[in-house]
Formats: sequence, C-alpha cells, structure tokens
Amino acid sequence: MKRKFLKPGKNNKEDRINFIKFWVQYIKTHSDKEWSRQQNIVINSQIKS
Repeated sequence: MKRKFLKPGKNNKEDRINFIKFWVQYIKTHSDKEWSRQQNIVINSQIKS
C-alpha cells in the first residue's frame, strides 16, 4: 500500500482543511477496527499524562 502524507498548507486554515481531507480519506480506506485502535492509543496516552 502506498503511504500518503499530509500536504502542508499556505496558512493555518489551509492546514486544517488539508488535515480533514487526509483524515476522511484515511477513514474511508481503513477498517473501523484499525483506525479506532489507533485513536484509542492517542486517547489513552492523554489520560495517562
């Protein structure tokens, strides 16, 4: 599978829009189980700190 990278924007607004598009594409191309497991890692690390 080809790895996709987040495109940098010209400003903060464009960065946020690019991230949303990147995340939507990720969710569409990965199973619920896979992306929810990764989100769980982030959430649990925030709770621990």
